[in-house]
Amino acid sequence: MPRKGGEDGGKRDKAAAAKLSKEARSWLWRQTKPELGFYLTGLVGAAITGLAMPAVGFLMARFIVVFYNVDVDEMRRDAIRRQALVFLGMGAAQSLGAGLRQAGVSFSVITERMVRRIRLAAFESILRQPIAFFDSSTEHTAGALANQLAADCHLLKALTGERAGLAVSQIAVLIAGLYISFDASWRLTLCIFGVIPAIVLPVAVQAKVVGRYAERANASLVRAASVASETLLQLRTIAAFGLEARAVDAFTAELSLPYKQDVLKGVALGVGSGTAAGTILFAAAFQYVVGALFFDADLISFSDIMSCLLVLIFMAFGFATVSRDVSDRAEAMQAARRVYKLVSTLSAIDALAGTGAVPPSGRAAGRIELVEVSFAYPARRDVQVYQGLSLTIEPGATVALAGPSGCGKSTLVALLERWYDVDGGRVVLDGADVRSLSVRWLRSQIGLVSQEPVLFNGTIAYNIGLGAAAAGEGGGEGGGEAAAAAVEVAARQANAHAFVSAMPDGYATEVGDKGVQLSGGQKQRIAIARALVRDPPILVLDEATSALDAESERIVQAALDELLRAQRRTTIVIAHRLSTIRNADKIAVVSGGRVVEEGPHDELVDREGGIYRSLVLHNNAGRVEL
Repeated sequence: MPRKGGEDGGKRDKAAAAKLSKEARSWLWRQTKPELGFYLTGLVGAAITGLAMPAVGFLMARFIVVFYNVDVDEMRRDAIRRQALVFLGMGAAQSLGAGLRQAGVSFSVITERMVRRIRLAAFESILRQPIAFFDSSTEHTAGALANQLAADCHLLKALTGERAGLAVSQIAVLIAGLYISFDASWRLTLCIFGVIPAIVLPVAVQAKVVGRYAERANASLVRAASVASETLLQLRTIAAFGLEARAVDAFTAELSLPYKQDVLKGVALGVGSGTAAGTILFAAAFQYVVGALFFDADLISFSDIMSCLLVLIFMAFGFATVSRDVSDRAEAMQAARRVYKLVSTLSAIDALAGTGAVPPSGRAAGRIELVEVSFAYPARRDVQVYQGLSLTIEPGATVALAGPSGCGKSTLVALLERWYDVDGGRVVLDGADVRSLSVRWLRSQIGLVSQEPVLFNGTIAYNIGLGAAAAGEGGGEGGGEAAAAAVEVAARQANAHAFVSAMPDGYATEVGDKGVQLSGGQKQRIAIARALVRDPPILVLDEATSALDAESERIVQAALDELLRAQRRTTIVIAHRLSTIRNADKIAVVSGGRVVEEGPHDELVDREGGIYRSLVLHNNAGRVEL
């Protein structure tokens, strides 16, 4: 019974793969729609070119027969003129076909345009996905997805454009060749048909085997890309711990399987192509023998034998050309399946979609409610983070979250930003479930400052201005005087203007890759300014000072304290340090997946047996932090 179940599972997998391939192929052809007129014109030209090839073989056979004719006068008088005119006609047909293939836009240009659209669609699809998409699989790491955008999209060229024209041309060769052969001698042609399976079978097996090896090799290359991506992103850590050799070994290990698969693929290609080529010559020899027997029996003429033979040779050349593309087409089909799967993956949390409600005022008041929320991260379903958690945050209030490490304080931010959806209960903003709101608008209402500030390669002005750009208010460089003024105001609020102005290039200073040209405290203040430049009604400070040294923390904390005093906005503070949260309007203590205590600092610290009191006492004793 287990064996039968395994066989059934294998059949289902094969059926699913076949269905995916069919859908991917259909989707790929739909991508040619913008250039469909040019594309069809090119395919018609390819078909004409293909039809001409067997006809040339037929004419060459007739030409040989003319010279074989012992009546020299007849040969000179009629046949040469007639054959020459026909050859001129075939030349005109070839010129027409080649011209149509390049009519208006060449296949290569059409293909480049299509691949560009597919790359953009794939990149957009990645940006549409929820965070859970990137947590769930090694196929969705940064390296793997970058590989899909670059390598997989490039491989699609083997299924379209010039390759598609070549396939159509060879189909036309086959049709024309069969017609001419049947017309010349249906008996000999039927005999040749008996050999065709022996030619096709090796190529079909080759395509299947190569496709399997290509899929395995790609899976390993994806892992290798992930290793390379992780290594390049952590070069300083690798250098600090002397892990260069270890990184090379890890990358080499992931490349070993693709190497083996490529060797096996080469063997399969060699065996398949060699067998097919040998079988073609065997078919020619077979045709000689059978043709001679038919000729002796007066069932076929010399002219018809030559016609069938030369047409077969032209067909064989075309078939050999197609068989050489089997490897590329097999790999391209695997790539098409992967890209199609990515592009067709729908997201329930789509920041680029124009769906979801937006309040008439366009700005949130800032009242946040979590109602009986239950949640577990999709990648760790066995760990329940929230179990009926409820919390209300009034507009303009500053609420701090406290609790043991790992209790789920930062998870609240993930649910409020709607990086994930709750499993049960509701997250409510101003009376509306966040799942009913526009994702883009929702996130534009929240200014987030995280523990590790992430800056982009560009100027200080550019990095601060991104906050306004994300809210749809312009910003960044080149945004005009108003944008520049907003950037400076935000920098002053974040206590960053002084050190920025002291730099030789001021706000035009390049921060380098991930802000490497700035200190930790400077990067954090730029990140705070970026969060403030959009003037968000909700501000989230998630361990905003925990990674800083004492002096940087003092400066950043002073900026945050002044900010909270100067302008009342709904603020959520997540921190381990007592000094960061004690001035909050309300402190919510999270434990066991619920809010177990809430109130101001003085009230909670006086509560006998309370969790917060215990955390504060331990904090003061220097044993643990909040």
